[in-house]
Amino acid sequence: MDNVIFLFFAGFDTTTNLVATGCAALLSRPDVLARLRAEPELVPSAVEEFLRFDAPIQATARLTRAPIEVSGRRINANRLVVLLLAAANRDGRRFARPDELDIARTPNPHVSFSAGPHFCLGATLARLEGAAVFDRIARGLAGFEPAGAPVRRRHMSFRGYDHLPARVRLGAFPG
Repeated sequence: MDNVIFLFFAGFDTTTNLVATGCAALLSRPDVLARLRAEPELVPSAVEEFLRFDAPIQATARLTRAPIEVSGRRINANRLVVLLLAAANRDGRRFARPDELDIARTPNPHVSFSAGPHFCLGATLARLEGAAVFDRIARGLAGFEPAGAPVRRRHMSFRGYDHLPARVRLGAFPG
């Protein structure tokens, strides 16, 4: 039972922020929303792109256990290293057109859930829940549009919204 509770909390902020930033992206880009509605099979790659484009977790920190070298610079043992996941997700050496939201981007090797032994335990849950939400937006809403100014949450590491007003009309999207 402890593992189930841990998994729930591990994926909560990531999922909440993924859904909020993905919805904000769709609300501010009617062309992307129209494409997702026209091609709902893009939902899984759209989830990955929302994660890359506006990462739910912007940064994380690690403590070096031994001296390491990164890009020709030595980092001594027992040093705190801040990893800017969101910046890595916009690296032009890794991503073509990194500042463009492309819901069909493949491959999409973002690091929004970190990597290796520190990979987010809630990643699978966040992806599943995000896919459910964005599939509903793509296939099951007659309308999805802004209803006011969004207000970003003020937090150094977590990227989300305090308010994201949207007008939603239930029913299948006409078209």
